[in-house]
Amino acid sequence: YERGVRLVGSEMCIRDRATLYLAATDGPAGYEKMVALKRIHPHLAKERRYLDMFLDEARLAARIVHPNVCGVIDFGESDGQHFLAMDFLQGVPLSELMRAVGRSASLRADPLWLSVVGRIVRDACEGAAVEAGFGEDVEGDRDDFFLAFTPE
Repeated sequence: YERGVRLVGSEMCIRDRATLYLAATDGPAGYEKMVALKRIHPHLAKERRYLDMFLDEARLAARIVHPNVCGVIDFGESDGQHFLAMDFLQGVPLSELMRAVGRSASLRADPLWLSVVGRIVRDACEGAAVEAGFGEDVEGDRDDFFLAFTPE
């Protein structure tokens, strides 16, 4: 990719409209930062409606700066493929965490777990409120809405 973004692994997540890859940005003196690279599926990029939705998402996401929202590092087109490079969150998808809790009676009985759930819900609501505060309705479904639980 242009602008020093390169894939470093296979797909992390494939959704209806886009695929998410692990990538890295390269800079001077060996600088490297891990990023999540979202690419619209090539067959959808040929349809103006889906391409416009992807670009609208990128423009809106680039304006949001909040600790509970993934930051946008770059977006554009390279070799005919549209991409969105975002902060890479090292963590566990919330769905995975919930499955683990569902399998563990001792974890479900731990009072600390309720405070963790409360923190996750509060942080997710704060991030969603920031996005909603922009007053723009970006067309599209939320199939790529992703909550991650990070150690911070």
